[in-house]
This record gives sequence, structure tokens and C-alpha cells, in this order.
Amino acid sequence: MRVAVNSLFSARYIAVVGAVAAVLIMWSSNVAIWIPCILGLPLAIWLVGSKDVPAVLWWIVAILWVSIAGDLVAADFSGQAVEHLSFGGYRARAIYYCLGAMLALAYGMRVGRSLGAKQMGHPEEITVPAAWNFNGDVALNPALICYAASFFSGVILGQLAYAIPGLTQPLLALALLKFVCIYLIAARVFQTNRGHLWLLAIAVLEIAVGMVSYFSSYKEAIFIILIALVANRRRLSFGHMVAGLVALVIVFWISLVWTVIKDEFRLTMASMTTGEQVAWLEDHYMAGDIDYADAFSRLSQRVGYTTFLAQTMDLEAAGPLPQGFDFYEGAIKNILMPRLFFPDKPALDDSASTIALLGIVIYGNTSVGVGFVTQAYVDFGFPWLLVPVWIIGVLLGLAAHYFMTRPVPMAIRPAFATATLFLLFRLETNIDKELGAFFIDIVVMGLALKFGYPMIAQWLAGNPTGLAGPATLASKPSP
Repeated sequence: MRVAVNSLFSARYIAVVGAVAAVLIMWSSNVAIWIPCILGLPLAIWLVGSKDVPAVLWWIVAILWVSIAGDLVAADFSGQAVEHLSFGGYRARAIYYCLGAMLALAYGMRVGRSLGAKQMGHPEEITVPAAWNFNGDVALNPALICYAASFFSGVILGQLAYAIPGLTQPLLALALLKFVCIYLIAARVFQTNRGHLWLLAIAVLEIAVGMVSYFSSYKEAIFIILIALVANRRRLSFGHMVAGLVALVIVFWISLVWTVIKDEFRLTMASMTTGEQVAWLEDHYMAGDIDYADAFSRLSQRVGYTTFLAQTMDLEAAGPLPQGFDFYEGAIKNILMPRLFFPDKPALDDSASTIALLGIVIYGNTSVGVGFVTQAYVDFGFPWLLVPVWIIGVLLGLAAHYFMTRPVPMAIRPAFATATLFLLFRLETNIDKELGAFFIDIVVMGLALKFGYPMIAQWLAGNPTGLAGPATLASKPSP
């Protein structure tokens, strides 16, 4: 059995998914809210577009939708209607506003891609230097070597990033090259149907290493692989789809257990060696005493991220909100004052901003932001918050189109677009950090693509002659 990825967005598949979703929510106490929520996702994907769209844009929209639906799942799992939860009078409205923001973001992506096409042309029209044009192929073995190099260099870059505050963001942006390598390997494996064991080894390694980190960065590599799977324009085998489903189930299970044990692990990890940390995690993951019902409830509450917007509305109803935030204006000022040239610039503190706005208490060494949609509501109100969110979508669409129209083989373009954008503008992220990271990531990754890729272009394509010399760069249309 083989299924074309593009057909997943056809009316037939959307109708099937909608029918299944309708059956699943019949027992829900929040059917009236679920209906626009379920309809919102395919509508947002349709707004982004389906022709020549980098899959990373679909991914950003889908992750935003998951953060909106998470609060509905949490309410249904507890057997409550949304209006009976804390700030219940505003919970439904917060969900509707976030759905509107998601649609504005999606439409902005469409507009950004359209503007990009007028200024930069269409991806298929871009010429590629003849010396790099190996039918768009990337050889598996060189890609694996690049991944190994990026894995170890990423560790070093991470250490340097926190040792040199003025270069933290550029260094972390450079570490995104690891995700470029993972995407290239996954795309090659799905294209040729060979090398699955290598891809599995990378996934296991990334999960294992990510689980012993403070912020549990075990999901990112799996997400990159799944985006590469969706981006594969060829017909996907049933085995590939099953493998993708299994990967999601594994990440979901790890996330369930991590939700329960993370506080204890973070308190004790500093006093343990890496081996002791691995042993501790193994004992707790395999202990079998996890209350999965409680874990699912806590995870759905953690994934859902509309509560802060509802709380903000509740505070506003009781009296004027605290003044002087100007989140979006501050984000622009933050970009215009790079830390490299303004080393005394105050550090961005999401938790401090959340405490100042909502008056809540945040324990532990964690970063908790209200999210860029809530900040847009504070700055502009509704419906005007849709305007800055739409502009963010335009920027994302332009950025994706920029990478998709670079004069490099077609296989390279989505890898850089995905690695640059897939972690940006989640619902829980604040605008000051995300907007700065957006521009820095584009600049760093754009420079790496322009000046770094040519040094290994022929070698990465499996050409034994190695580096491409300037005299070989005659252009001809890409296939």
C-alpha cells in the first residue's frame, strides 16, 4: 500500500479524518468548541497552500493547533466543560482567539510566499551551478559524516554559547546545522528506501542524549525526520507511515513519563555523573509504577497553552492591566540592540515578564512565557492582535521561500528551511526572544548555505573529486 502525501490534503482524506474526529468527540463536554477547532486545522493548511509549500510551514501551523487543542483534551479528560475550569468565563474565548491567530498566521505565510515569488522567483526556475547539479542527490555516507561532525561541534557550540553571552544566539543558530544533516539523511532514506538502520540509530542517539539534558531536547530530531517524511513528494509506503506513527507513539510515551519525573530529575541531575543520570532515567522509565492517567492529564495541560490568555482576559475584566509592557515594540528594540554591541543589555526573562503581568508565582529554574499571541492581545487587543500575528506569518513565508529559491540543489533547500524555522513561534514562546531568534537564525543559516555549502557540495553529492572550484561553477537550470 502506498499513499501520496499530497492526497492527505484532498477533500476525501479531510472528510474521513473529520468523520473520525466527530465520532471521537461525541462523548466530549465541549463539542461546540471542538467543532471550530477541528475545522480550523485543515482550513489553516489550505490557507498556507499545498503546491511547492515547504512542509515546515505546515508543521508550524500543526504545532500551534496542538497547543490550542491541548486545553480541550485536558478538560475532556477531567470530565469537565471548559467553562467550569479556572478562568472558565474566558477559556472558550481564549481558544477562539488563538484559532483566529493561527488562521492569520497561516494566511500570512501564503502572502509571504506570494511576495517571495514575485521578488525571488519560483523554486523550479532557479538555476543551479553545474558543478553542484547531481540530479539533486545527496550521498548517504557523506551526509552521515556531516551529521557526526555537526553532533560533536554542536556540543562545543552549546558550551561556547553560554560562556560568551554576546555570541549566544549566533552560536546556537549555527548548531542548527545538525538538523540540516538529519533532514538530508532522512530525505535520502525515504527517497531510496535504503539506510533505515542508520536513521534509526540517529533517532535513538538523539533521544538518549536529549533525555539527560535539563530541558529534555529528545523530540527535535524525531520532528525533523517526520517533517522529511511528510515532505517526500513521492508516494509513501505503508511501512513508512507505520514507522512514523510508531515514532510519534514513542515520543508520546517518553513525554508522558518525563512529565511525571522531570522535577525530581532536575533537582538531582547536577550531583550525578552522566552514567548515573542514564541509570536513574532507566530505573524510572522501566519501573512500571507511573500513573499514566495522571501523566496524560498533566501533559495535556502542559501542551495546551491558552490558559494564560484566558487569565489575562480575566484580569482585564477586573480592572486595567499593568501598563508599560509594549511587548512587540520591545521586541523590535531588542533586535536593534544586538548583545554583541550592547553587552550591558538586560537579559530576557520570560518568567519575570509573566509574573509582572499575571501576578503568579513561578518556582524553579524554568522559563515560563505567556506566549506571543497573549502578548499581542495585551499590546493591541482583539481583533487587532491578528495584524502582528499575520505579519509574523508573512515573515515566515518569506523566509521559507528565500531558502527554497537559493541556487543550490533542490534536496538542500528544504533541509535549510526546515532546520531554520521548525522551532520558531510556538504558542508558548514570547515575541522578544522569537523575533530576535528568527532574524539571527536566518542570517546565520543563510551565510552557512551561501559560503559553507559550496565547500562540500561535490563531496556531499558523492563526487570523489571533493571540493568545487570557482572555475567549475557554470550555471544551468536545475532538473
